[in-house]
Amino acid sequence: MFYIIDQGLRIQTPVETLARDKTVQAIEKPAATSAISKEQEVPIPKQPPKQNPAQPNADKLAHHYQENKQASQQRRQPAVFATQIMTRPAIAMNDQESIYSASLLLKRQRFHHLPIINKNGELIGIVTDRDMMRFSLDNSLADLRSITVSRIMNKKVITAAEETEIRSIADVMCRQNISAMPITDQNRRLIGIVSSTDILRTLVHQAPLELWA
Repeated sequence: MFYIIDQGLRIQTPVETLARDKTVQAIEKPAATSAISKEQEVPIPKQPPKQNPAQPNADKLAHHYQENKQASQQRRQPAVFATQIMTRPAIAMNDQESIYSASLLLKRQRFHHLPIINKNGELIGIVTDRDMMRFSLDNSLADLRSITVSRIMNKKVITAAEETEIRSIADVMCRQNISAMPITDQNRRLIGIVSSTDILRTLVHQAPLELWA
């Protein structure tokens, strides 16, 4: 299950909405048609159905396929969920901290995404090292120690619940061009974060990774 946290609201969002294609396929123009008169109609002679001598073998193969399919489904393992691979506790920062402090924290921890929380511990945004770099370049004379991260954070954040499948998270991350997704509870409290590194690490150490439901 996915949620969008925006301006203090937690909106439940189907994965189909987040992962839908952004391109619209053009509709081809249909070929011109004209009505057929009764004089032009050509009767089609009815032919008796042909007997297929291979039909008994085809029935056996279909039955064998269904048996193998059911056996394969019984051997399937449970899907991997966010709660199993997420980094917890997620390192976050209060929205009243400075951009300078956030930059130092990212460099010290060697990651690229920093969830931002309010005084109640609720997730209200996210900031990346690119956001800080872009702001620094555009405001080279600004004192980063006196500007809070709330000024540059992205207030619209895609989050997921603990029971969300990793396959769905990876799909949304790829389509939305993001490399990390906060994991929150029903009260918008931050409980973890899943990054592309977490997914790759799971593939390396737990391969083959079962991702179906």
